[in-house]
Amino acid sequence: MSQFHSEQVIRTLYQITADYQQGFDQQVKQLLQLGCERFDLEIGILSRITINDYIVEHCICPDGMELEAKTRFKLKDNYCTLTLAEGGPLGYEHVGKSEISVHPAYREFALESYIGIPIYVEQKIYGTLNFSSPYPRSRKFQETDIEALQLMGVWIGAELSRRQREKELWLAEERFRIAIDASPSPMVMVNSEGLIILTNQATEKMFGYSSGEMLNQSVEILVPDNVRKLHPRFRESFVRRPKPRAMGAGRDLMGKRKDGRCFPVSIGLNPIETPEGPVILVAIVDLTERKRFEEQIVSQSLQLKKANEELYLQATTDSLTGLANRRSLFTHLKSMLQLVNRSSRSLSLLLIDLDLFKKYNDEFGHPAGDKALKEVAASLLYEARGSDLVARYGGEEFAIILPETDKKGAMTIGARILESVKSIGNLERQITVSIGAATLEFEAERELDPMAVSLNLIEVADQGLYQSKAQGRNRITHYEDFIRESRKHLFMS
Repeated sequence: MSQFHSEQVIRTLYQITADYQQGFDQQVKQLLQLGCERFDLEIGILSRITINDYIVEHCICPDGMELEAKTRFKLKDNYCTLTLAEGGPLGYEHVGKSEISVHPAYREFALESYIGIPIYVEQKIYGTLNFSSPYPRSRKFQETDIEALQLMGVWIGAELSRRQREKELWLAEERFRIAIDASPSPMVMVNSEGLIILTNQATEKMFGYSSGEMLNQSVEILVPDNVRKLHPRFRESFVRRPKPRAMGAGRDLMGKRKDGRCFPVSIGLNPIETPEGPVILVAIVDLTERKRFEEQIVSQSLQLKKANEELYLQATTDSLTGLANRRSLFTHLKSMLQLVNRSSRSLSLLLIDLDLFKKYNDEFGHPAGDKALKEVAASLLYEARGSDLVARYGGEEFAIILPETDKKGAMTIGARILESVKSIGNLERQITVSIGAATLEFEAERELDPMAVSLNLIEVADQGLYQSKAQGRNRITHYEDFIRESRKHLFMS
């Protein structure tokens, strides 16, 4: 396949994986279709693996083939046992003429061509992404085929991890809502605009409202008329400097029921950070009952806050290296693009790939490979500036966003990184990296689409990285130099 066609496949892959609105199932279906077209194979499967079973999660296949989601096979009768043992991409163009022609899968299904890769979720085996055909493949699998398969596998694993974390967050929030509703202590949750977004039965009983009647109403409906105009200022002040706070001791705080009657209250304010923004959990106690349940509520809110912080950290951080992950990279890149565009400054990106890392893993084992990844990550952080963002892009590939950095600055930082990585001394052997660089020069008042520009910047940096690899590795290539050199050769030919 030509380099141009390969770039089209990568661009299509980015378009599919960036379109979250169509849903995960549809994205996987499009990835399977893209893979079948890319590899000239008829069958595409995303599977889930158990101890003994191979379960089809998503698939596409020719008409008439009896294969659908939830179909189970014995794991030992599937080529994916070989893929799992390999721990990475594996492909055969003609199984019948290969060393695996005695495999039970060949006798059972007579699949002549196969390519697959393990899928990891939270660093544990989830299943495989594989493509196959009952016919031999006329051409060899190329390095670009493997790269396309790896990109698909990395995205699916990351998306499955994200969905798992979102489910855990939803369950935590649901448990919290149930605990709030079941609590005998009246509680109200208010968003930063002052609207009531959650109440419980005890609150409704205390203030005389029916179920759901308080939702989306201003919290000021619970405040006496004589302080209602001042209350928004107090609420906004708390939002600016949020911290758990009990109010009522030594002060005459009053609440107002639906029928207009007022009564003395004590309240506890507890700020909580959520993915949708900050909210305030307000515990309300009629002073005739005092504060029997306030400590319990504060503890619950702090636990939820901690759970949110941990889930957010997991969602934005690579668990092995501690760097920002791929999702966080794109988020920061779009934000930085908008920021530097307003000031008409330059922005550069470095894509960094460990040279011959698979060979290093094969020779010294995956624990040694993980150590090498962490050491390289530490080296990149050391060379980066305070304003730069260092991220693990996937596998053995890293990325650094360099705000307000032109081509010369990017090449200087990249050269330091080459030397820094080579000087890492506590590894099994010396490791080198190849780097691709790209730079955007912004113009004042220029309109841009942050997502499109982000993808384009990564694509051109990846082309520079490809040239660094092709020219012998352990070097940095800026996309502009690569383009200039390509035009020079074209002119001279």
